[in-house]
Amino acid sequence: MTGRPLRLHEAADLELNDAADYYDRESPGLGSTFLDEVYEVRDDAIRVLVVAHQRKRPYYWRGRR
Repeated sequence: MTGRPLRLHEAADLELNDAADYYDRESPGLGSTFLDEVYEVRDDAIRVLVVAHQRKRPYYWRGRR
């Protein structure tokens, strides 16, 4: 990774890995492809607070800092 460092909130990191595991179960290798796309960063630090599935309750993550 070049450019900005990527910092994930602890809960977002778990959500990201859960999503990758799900994609790998659906199609082997798809989870790795998903992670490659998410971690592509190009310029100053980025902080990811949430990786939300569209079926989760809306705004459950709002209190994260």
